[in-house]
Amino acid sequence: MMAHHAEGQQRIVVGVSGSPASRAALAWAAHEAHARQALLLAVHAWEPTHLLRAPYAPAPSHRTAGEDQDLAQRTLDIAIADAVPAGLDVEVHTVVAQGLPAAVLLQHCGQALMLVLGHRAPQRSAPVSAGPVTRVCTARACCPVVSVPTEAPAGHARRTAAPAEHNERALTSG
Repeated sequence: MMAHHAEGQQRIVVGVSGSPASRAALAWAAHEAHARQALLLAVHAWEPTHLLRAPYAPAPSHRTAGEDQDLAQRTLDIAIADAVPAGLDVEVHTVVAQGLPAAVLLQHCGQALMLVLGHRAPQRSAPVSAGPVTRVCTARACCPVVSVPTEAPAGHARRTAAPAEHNERALTSG
């Protein structure tokens, strides 16, 4: 796996948080990249842990930014090992970047064939609702955004939005 992608090569970008939903998205994106002979760019965004607590909250131990980045890289490596089938002929590159997940994903999805994100499968009685990262990416991505449910069978995903210039109708998941 490499940190940078080759210029001009078609690529599929997938957001990976380490959650079951993001692992389902990663598996789906790997199969899609294989089918399209595209590069798979797995992106994991991280934020320093000291920024995620209230200033008045006690902090028994702080991780350094370097430790946070190492943990983020391990999270991404484990997700890839778990979700991308061994023997699948797909070139996987990784990006681990500090920042808000939606902003990091939007930085890396320019010129991509698609941006793939996971979502939890809804309960039978609950309506489908996109999370905040999916909402921001759907509104601002310059490529189609595909939403994959946690329990996605192979080949099962929905395009939740397409860029306005493509003039495609958005589909909803259900």
